[in-house]
Amino acid sequence: MVKFLNRKPQNKNMGVERLLKANPWWSESWSFSEDPHLKELENVKYKWDVDIESIEENGIYVIRGPRQTGKTTWIKRKIKELSKKGRKKIFYFSCDILSRNEFNNLFYELEEIGLPLEYLFFDEVGYIKDWQIVVKHHWDRGFLRNKKIILTGSTSLDLKKGYERMPGRKGKGKEIFFYPASFYDFVKIAKGKELSRDYLISHISEMNILLEKYLLSGGFPISFNDILGEGKIKEKTYETYIEWVSGDAEKAGIGIEKLISLGKVLINSLSNTISWQEISRRIGVESHHTSNNYVEKLEKMFLVNYIYNSITFDEVQQRKNKKFYFLDPFLFWVFYGISYGKEGLYDIAREELRAKIPLLVENTIFSHLLRFFDMDYQKHLFYYKSKKEEIDFYIKKGNKTIKIESKFSSNIKKKKDDVVYITKDSLGKKEIPASIFLYLIGLAKKEKRNIEKEMERIQRFPF
Repeated sequence: MVKFLNRKPQNKNMGVERLLKANPWWSESWSFSEDPHLKELENVKYKWDVDIESIEENGIYVIRGPRQTGKTTWIKRKIKELSKKGRKKIFYFSCDILSRNEFNNLFYELEEIGLPLEYLFFDEVGYIKDWQIVVKHHWDRGFLRNKKIILTGSTSLDLKKGYERMPGRKGKGKEIFFYPASFYDFVKIAKGKELSRDYLISHISEMNILLEKYLLSGGFPISFNDILGEGKIKEKTYETYIEWVSGDAEKAGIGIEKLISLGKVLINSLSNTISWQEISRRIGVESHHTSNNYVEKLEKMFLVNYIYNSITFDEVQQRKNKKFYFLDPFLFWVFYGISYGKEGLYDIAREELRAKIPLLVENTIFSHLLRFFDMDYQKHLFYYKSKKEEIDFYIKKGNKTIKIESKFSSNIKKKKDDVVYITKDSLGKKEIPASIFLYLIGLAKKEKRNIEKEMERIQRFPF
């Protein structure tokens, strides 16, 4: 291993040429308007101004999130912004076709060309096996210690494990999660501005129309540009995402037949509870360990999540049934296309939405709550079920608990004093329309407010 890490590149000229091609901004005469990602962004009508945590301290940063959310475009916009400090302080490379040896050589090549680098962006580094060994080596020998190293990836497993294997070598870096746009983001993009509390209250019908569009398009830039700009989602858009999910699932060891069966189970059990054993029976595998393994792979691809039952503050029933959700409502329709066919999928989705809107609202509440906890969500976010009652979401944070029930209807017959009800359009004591609730917690997450205080605030709405 040491010999491999200390092996210097043999063909320096070819290496430098490759670096120049990947970093054309090193030339003062080059314009950022020539960058393909930024050029494509110029043609996009509905732009998402992604708000991501500051990267100002030296250290190793890992940015994780699903594909097609705009991570690479965000990087290029960040590079353009940083270029004001000096074009030759920034390095970028896409790692999706790099071998481990080539990745190792990159650092030696960078060192030899002697630029005053401060920011190193490595896009999709998760494709490189044992990438963390290479990064750790160059950190230990001192080359990376006075720099900001930003690593992105589309699977949780590869980056998380690698990041955890670098104790004491991260500087002031951290993990950052890059989710699809929230409903708050979607509304702000659609309306071109942030909405006031009074506007939300007086335009619930309009907000519900926007919510229906969001439940069809989710927070992926291509799909929400389709629905906001074209009034529908293009077949090509569905195909792009179906190919991504199917291709990555196959690479993870989930064949297309099993993915189809698994998709049907996840779609038809949405908002209900189900066991690993029952999933195994429905997809035709003998062991519940196999179904568990499949779903956990989908979770690590940022596609699917699940929560446990918590019948008391301390007692979590991990062996009992789980509730499964999609990370974004658009992924529900992607799996629908995989499992039932993609032909005419938008028209089918619009028709199916009539019956499935309460389920997708519950799913979207989950995906917005999850963002407050990132990948630690299973320590804080549960459902509650006993012989007497069931609560959709049971949040534990510190010594506080929050109960949320998704009731996408206009009338709630029986109410409990300790539960917040998410409704269709009714607004009252501990009742708030789903569109307003999702908008407010999306805004709270953007402004980095914690979930406990925000829920206390929401219960006093209109504040």
